[in-house]
Formats: sequence, structure tokens, C-alpha cells
Amino acid sequence: MIKKLLVSLALICSISSVFAQSHTVCGSNDPANPDNAYLQSADFIKAQEQLEEFTRKYAAAQSSKRSGAANTKIIPIVFHVIHNYGPENISKKAILDQIEALNLDFKRLNADTGKLNPLYKDRAANPDVEFRLAQIDPNGKCTDGIVRVVSKLTYDASDKTKALSFWPADKYFNVWVVNGIEGSEGGNIVLGRSQFPGGANATDGVLLNYQVCGKDAGPFNNYGRTLTHEVGHSLNLRHIWGDQACGNDQVNDTPVHTGANSGCPSGKKSTCNGTTTEDMIENYMDYSDGSCQNMFSNGQNTRMQAVLSS
Repeated sequence: MIKKLLVSLALICSISSVFAQSHTVCGSNDPANPDNAYLQSADFIKAQEQLEEFTRKYAAAQSSKRSGAANTKIIPIVFHVIHNYGPENISKKAILDQIEALNLDFKRLNADTGKLNPLYKDRAANPDVEFRLAQIDPNGKCTDGIVRVVSKLTYDASDKTKALSFWPADKYFNVWVVNGIEGSEGGNIVLGRSQFPGGANATDGVLLNYQVCGKDAGPFNNYGRTLTHEVGHSLNLRHIWGDQACGNDQVNDTPVHTGANSGCPSGKKSTCNGTTTEDMIENYMDYSDGSCQNMFSNGQNTRMQAVLSS
């Protein structure tokens, strides 16, 4: 049930959600969105159950082992730039900047690690994952890993947009850069959306608003971390607040949050189940600004490594 994405000698499955900042919305769990109908399917639910069972066994096995040298996981990535000759037809430099930001975050080489709350210093992990633009396309020809397609489906993009250009998800991680994503209305902007494991292979990947593709793109101050957040979902991470007040993100070393954060609140605390803890606003799986995000936790890393080993 759990589809796999070839990553050098490792495999990953894709999941999804949406990264949002204070003036954006999350569209992945919106029941009114027809692209989310698969979330209620029996096949999807069974695939998720299988993945969670594997993750529990993997975590238990890892806890009994001594830590050793990690092997970097290399993931081939392709950017499908869907445009209508507008600003969404981003430059190759913007894409290279985005990959650089993604790799710094996933190898914990980002320059802002020193901003991490001292309370959580010992919980920060290095996933040791590296993304590289694909060099060989599905037909065996040389490529720079960037595909450009002209289409009005760049506006209000959905799963239909993905059908314009798609590379096999068992060999590549697909990212579609678009002008706007379905659900962006009334002043709200969806910045990214991806698919949970168990969804259709042909829609496996991340829709990314062009305004957040790259370290310095757009007005959102996201440091390229929308895609970091989305890839976190693709490696089986939930939002840190568990998508409800005091919800469960299935990770033991992230504090329980009363809800999503926006901006960069200092000393923000949540009280859940009679216990008050300081929010981990630096976590990539919150909705805090990219300028204050700088970590995945050890528990989150265990979940990601389980997917890479599945």
C-alpha cells in the first residue's frame, strides 16, 4: 500500500499538508476540497495504518541500538514550473536557492541554529538528507531537473495541474511551482500543499506557490522553509499542534501546543492536560515564520528515518 520514492539506496513515501503563515490557510484537510477526498478512502486509511505500524517497530528497534555513523540519503528532485508567462515562471537561480535552503535545513547546517531555545537544544536533530536536481529524465536523457510548461492551470492549481507534467514518484520527488493554489481566496494564501502516503501515485508531490520558492522569494519572510515544511510532511510528520487544540503530532519530544503559531512569538506557552510548556516555535512543522524556524526534533527525525527505511 505504501508507495516508495527511490532515493539513492533509500526509499521514501510522500504525504501531505500545507504550510501556512499568519495570513495563509491550510488546505490539505479541508473537506470542501475535492482533491482531499482520498483521505477518507479505505485504501488510504489502510496504507497509513501500515506505515504507522512500521514506524513504531522501527522506533523501538532504534532505541535499542547505539548510534553510529549516518549515511546521507540522496533524493533526486524535479521542479515542474507551470506558468502563463507571469512571475511564476521563476528563474533557475531561485530554484537553486530553494534547494540550497532545503539541504541546509535537512542536514542541520542552517546558519540560524544558534537561535534555538536552550530548552530544546538537546532535541534538535540532523536528518542528513540531501536533495539534488535530477540529471537523467524518465526517458534516460540528460536534464537539469527543471521542466517548464505553459498553462492557465498555474492559477488555482490543484491535482489537475500536476497532470501537465509528472515524473514517476518511485524515482523522483516532484515539486510543481505555480502562481496560486486552490483554496487561496478571501485574502488567504495557500503557500504549499502535498499528499499523504497512500494517495494516488500520479499526484504524489508538492504544489508550491512561486512566491515562496527560494530563500529570498516574495513578501512572506519564509527563508525557503515552506518546502522544508512540506517535505517534512512527505516524510510522515504531522503539524506540531496535531491539527487541533492540544492535538497529537505522534512525536514524544515535541511539546503539546494549544494551536498553530504565527510570526515569531517569544516565550509563548501552552497549557494542555493541566501541564504548561513553552512552545517549540522553532520547529519546521509549526506555522511560525521561516525566520524563526530552525529545527526538526529527534523524535521527528526517527519518524522520517523510518520512512526512508520502509
